[in-house]
Amino acid sequence: MSKLYLYDEVLWSKEGLTRSGPIIILRCPNDYCELDAKSPFYFVCPMCGFAKMFEKNILEQKNIVKKIIKSFDFKDSEVFRIEDEMVKVKKVMEKDEDYWIETCISKNRDGKKQLVIYAGSRKNEDDKVQFFLDLENEKLGFDQGNTHPEKVFTRVVADFKNSSSSIVSNENEKNEKF
Repeated sequence: MSKLYLYDEVLWSKEGLTRSGPIIILRCPNDYCELDAKSPFYFVCPMCGFAKMFEKNILEQKNIVKKIIKSFDFKDSEVFRIEDEMVKVKKVMEKDEDYWIETCISKNRDGKKQLVIYAGSRKNEDDKVQFFLDLENEKLGFDQGNTHPEKVFTRVVADFKNSSSSIVSNENEKNEKF
């Protein structure tokens, strides 16, 4: 089944592919008929008489539509920052009936890059934890305004390039043999 794209009050369809890109057809929003060009800016539907005047010529309009349609190919793509180390920067969210976790890369108050991990219980809104991984100083921290991590997790370990940092529940220390 073909897709139609609504942009600037008219429908656009991708009809095929050439070496220079997709073939884009301008269609009537009422009956999907291909519009006839009366000028590079003015188009009319031969079936219902719908008319559309563009501010830009049709080549510019089609170029914009091609770019928008192409952007759909990348909507679920992972994004990597390549200026520094290859770091995934897209926000990730896992769904579960009982728990949730969300991660993102942001900047701390000093403007330095940090990884932020939010996690919690869906059953009890007060059971939530926010971790901060300071990538430059290789430190693991948490938001003291939320639940202490040891009340939610048994152990949290962050392995960095040159070191490791962890938060371990006191109850876990008693039961675990190192």
